[in-house]
Amino acid sequence: MFRCHRLSRFAAVATVSVLCLAAPAISDDGDDRLDQEAARQALAEGRVRPLEDIIAHVRQTIKGDIIEIEFERDNGRFVYELEILQETGHLLEIVVDARTMDILP
Repeated sequence: MFRCHRLSRFAAVATVSVLCLAAPAISDDGDDRLDQEAARQALAEGRVRPLEDIIAHVRQTIKGDIIEIEFERDNGRFVYELEILQETGHLLEIVVDARTMDILP
């Protein structure tokens, strides 16, 4: 039974990873380029923390495998949205402030 659970978890992570890689090819419009430039500028100006910092902070706080990360603007501020597959098999979605690294409600 343990092996089956582990295999199912691997299959779920692999499937989500493939879908994440395919997403940019599906939605390739001009708005993405503007968002990428705004993100680069915010990082260069120190208005957001690097993704490595966010991942390290989340891993210290929440157990599980990070299976998806999105960088977005929400109400005028940059946030990282993460999906975490927990050891129990539950999928947890969290939003992290990109500047303060606070996990938002």
